[in-house]
Amino acid sequence: MIREMVRDSGCELNYRTFNTLIYACYKNGLVDLGAKWFRMMLDYKVRPNVATFGMLMSLYQKGWVVEEAEFTFSWMRNLKIICQSAYSAMITIYTRMGLYDKAEDVIHFLREDHVVLNRENWLVLLNAYCQQGKLSDAEQVLCAMREAGFSPSIVAYNTMITGYGRVSSMDHAETLFQNLKQIGVEPDETTYRSLIEGWGRTGNYKQAKLYYMEMKRLGFKPNSSNLYTLMRLQAKHEDEEGARRTIDDMMMIGCEKSSILGLSYRPYVKNCLIDNALEVLRDKQWADPIFEDNLYHLLICSCKDLGHLENAIKIFTCMPRSARPNLNIFCTMIDIYSKMSLFSEAEKLYAELKTSGVKLDMIAFSVIIRMYVKSGSLEEACLVLEIMNEQKNIVPDVYLLRDMLRIYQRCGMDDKLGKLYYKVFEIWDEEMYNCVINCCARALPVDELSRLFDEMLQRGFAPNTITFNVMLNAYGKSRLFERQGKYFGWRVSLEAYNCMLDVYGKEGEMEKFRSVLQRMKVSNCSSDQYTYNILINIYGEQGWIEEVAGVLTELKECGIRPDLCSYNTLIKAYGIAGMVEDAVALVKEMRENGIEPDRITYANLITALRKNDMYLEAVKWSLWMKQMGL
Repeated sequence: MIREMVRDSGCELNYRTFNTLIYACYKNGLVDLGAKWFRMMLDYKVRPNVATFGMLMSLYQKGWVVEEAEFTFSWMRNLKIICQSAYSAMITIYTRMGLYDKAEDVIHFLREDHVVLNRENWLVLLNAYCQQGKLSDAEQVLCAMREAGFSPSIVAYNTMITGYGRVSSMDHAETLFQNLKQIGVEPDETTYRSLIEGWGRTGNYKQAKLYYMEMKRLGFKPNSSNLYTLMRLQAKHEDEEGARRTIDDMMMIGCEKSSILGLSYRPYVKNCLIDNALEVLRDKQWADPIFEDNLYHLLICSCKDLGHLENAIKIFTCMPRSARPNLNIFCTMIDIYSKMSLFSEAEKLYAELKTSGVKLDMIAFSVIIRMYVKSGSLEEACLVLEIMNEQKNIVPDVYLLRDMLRIYQRCGMDDKLGKLYYKVFEIWDEEMYNCVINCCARALPVDELSRLFDEMLQRGFAPNTITFNVMLNAYGKSRLFERQGKYFGWRVSLEAYNCMLDVYGKEGEMEKFRSVLQRMKVSNCSSDQYTYNILINIYGEQGWIEEVAGVLTELKECGIRPDLCSYNTLIKAYGIAGMVEDAVALVKEMRENGIEPDRITYANLITALRKNDMYLEAVKWSLWMKQMGL
């Protein structure tokens, strides 16, 4: 519309046009639109006036919009316009956000720009210093305020009392309070609130209680912070009677029940005064059983959050029992018992929930499933999952989905893993990608697994070492050597090295086999029994007996004795190399080392004898094998 006015009507724009629009934004709290009009004003080279900056800065102060406030304030100073309220707004924004250095910069600008301070400016300066705990500077501001002809109001004195309270300098606060009446200033509600907070911060229950009682006598109302301060001191000094009176005050002044819950009992929990809290609970007559349950649940949760698990159990056992268990309380207690490895107690609560007919929600199922997982009862966890799946209204969250994946993986339930993967996954983050790939590797086709892994990388998520090695293993088993090589720059586990050695060796890719072996040595990845068995097998298949001998020597140097698989592989290798007598000798060596030959041992030996035209010996060993029942 403004562009049309300028283009079609030839109207000349001035500050009044834009001020009207900015005023509408100021009245309706439209920060973004107000900023837009100001920038358009500058684009049309219309010079703002004092009112423009006053409205904009007040608007930004309400919304705590720092960037726009700084931009506007900078323009005001560049144009040499003095708007007292703009300075106050900028200081207030910085002070609220804890940007005290910037607030002091603006205070310096007040002097630099020769601003004549009004009452609002003085109060803002006072607050800025008190918030920082710079009470000596605040005292100087108070004196300068008087010298400038502004008699400090109760707001100024309240600001000073609050500041003294912040630095626990309550002697100064008390002196200032006592002087108020002498200078003809009456304390108000904020005065008493600040005194209660200040004395509470120093731990002086006597003085805090004194001002609280005086506040009530004068008809003033405490705020939630005052009530919490009082309850904290009453808990610390074990004043149950005082706590009961404070709860009555909360209810009388119309506090929300949720506020009463938080304010009343957290101080007792923090000070480990559980018996006192329970005594207060028992002595009060609660007309609302749901509210009473919530009180107990809050106490239990507070103990849990603070790590006071024994106290949580104590509260639970002292609770009045109802015919129908409270699902939230029982779930919290199952979780607490699980943390303490008291799984039998946790299971009793679950059994009670089942028999009571209480319908479990998603959180309840999550807690119970984790309890069974932590106790190692995976079969029981699967049974709970079956019950949960029968309830169509239960939608697992991301954490429960991960638990389900891990349970099905550990139980070898590949069919359930596949169904779960294709059915429910919508939320994908880094942890979910890692979890799905690790758990579903055996349940998904390698192409789908590969697609998922590539998608993970494209979205900028980092696979962990386990995920990467799972992919190497999957590619190796599927003979996808090019894909495997593509990612062979990552940190590789011993299992992945073994997998690649086995696959490359069996496929006859000996150059790649040697390359992997070399990388393994360079990375200082220690070999295990499985590695040596793979090497013996691959070297034996190639007929490289010298290399086999080298592996055996390395085995001895590492202090690792050949196992059943090692001997079986050696017998096969000696047979390929035509070293039949050495192969037969290995059977004797096995028995001497306490390793009983199995069916594979005899089968490899018989194959070796036949390959070397020793048919009679092969028949003898076959008969021996039958007599052994193998």
